[in-house]
Amino acid sequence: MKIADAIPCLLLSMSLLSCGEKEPGGSSGGAGGGGSSCLAKYDNNIGDVLTKERLAGLVDISGVEPKQEIMPKGMVKNVTWSWPSDRIRIITIGGNEMEVPVQNTVRVSSLKVLDNEKYGPKDGKTYVEQNYRSISEEEMKEIEANMQKSLDEKVKKGELTEEQAKMAGGLGGGLMGKERIVETIENVGDACRWTASDNLLAVGHRNVFFSITVDVSADSAVNREKAIALAKTILAECE
Repeated sequence: MKIADAIPCLLLSMSLLSCGEKEPGGSSGGAGGGGSSCLAKYDNNIGDVLTKERLAGLVDISGVEPKQEIMPKGMVKNVTWSWPSDRIRIITIGGNEMEVPVQNTVRVSSLKVLDNEKYGPKDGKTYVEQNYRSISEEEMKEIEANMQKSLDEKVKKGELTEEQAKMAGGLGGGLMGKERIVETIENVGDACRWTASDNLLAVGHRNVFFSITVDVSADSAVNREKAIALAKTILAECE
């Protein structure tokens, strides 16, 4: 297994540990969790939910030629547009800091029709409320410990070398940070949450869930504003 293949598994483990604890109350916009969302039409053609024209209405791409990548199936099904930026990001791998270039990125991912899922909530509101919540520093430590346990098991099974496991653990820890703060966004779909550390907006609408990642600025508030604007544009199709 390549190191790149190991990271999604680690991050999935992290997200699963944050699931299953429903927030009390919970605010939402939209009409409530019942019925079928018109966005279900994108389940099998996710590329159509974020066209170049829609991207151009969100950010200034004049003078650049953004690259589109589509992963049409699977848990991380997504459509991504990216283009170069002059930004760098410092990450920690194995205790060492590294500077890596940052691409401008706009992505719609994980769009799913929850009625078709075998397990879990069948409506977007409940799905968002249960799966997107703030994670404390103590919980992060627990997650990191479980990730390390998973890596150790993969090494024992021969699925990863010790060097790969060390790199994966260092990268996973660097990506997670000390805590994860999730903000409730009102009046976007039936439930909506913003995670600034990931520049990610999670949206539930009737029986559909999707997430939006916007990373076009070093200012998280700018990314948040544009992610919300894109979500509202997509949801407007159902009005």
